[in-house]
Amino acid sequence: MMDFCLKVGTEIETLFRIFLEDKKFDLIPNINSKRKNQSIDIYRKIIEPEYQFSSYELYVHSIKKKIIPFEKFDLQNPKWFKLYSRYKHDKIKLLEFWNLKHCLYSLGCLLLLVINHPSNDHQVFIMKNVSYKIFNLLSSVPKFCFGVLNTDGSQIKRKEYIRRVQLYGNFNSS
Repeated sequence: MMDFCLKVGTEIETLFRIFLEDKKFDLIPNINSKRKNQSIDIYRKIIEPEYQFSSYELYVHSIKKKIIPFEKFDLQNPKWFKLYSRYKHDKIKLLEFWNLKHCLYSLGCLLLLVINHPSNDHQVFIMKNVSYKIFNLLSSVPKFCFGVLNTDGSQIKRKEYIRRVQLYGNFNSS
């Protein structure tokens, strides 16, 4: 479990760094200084307002429950990230405090960062490229994608996809 935590946490930090380097943030005051001194607080203050990760929900098949991996990210850092960050250099302590819920939420965060990667901006998001073995994305599709290609092959605009899922439930539940 400790190795999982360290690997997922490192990947999340790496992805946040990539996000912050994206040109959409170039006009933010003192962005060069923020890019040099990156932290989860900077990611939360700069990236969250643009991507609104705190609004994304995932459905976890194995426990039949919705989770919000970046819950309240607009206000505070995730509890699992605080533990990871505090104890990533003290593996014994990390193992003492890290649990399966933290694994689940951190993996959900990683998934949301991957599907929102800046290289996906203005592209069609292909639902079948995302495994549904653990999570169902519900209406969580990339913020800056052009449209969504459903698992049935139909393509619709991002806003229409979200509206349909919110009205009728997710039709990509397999």
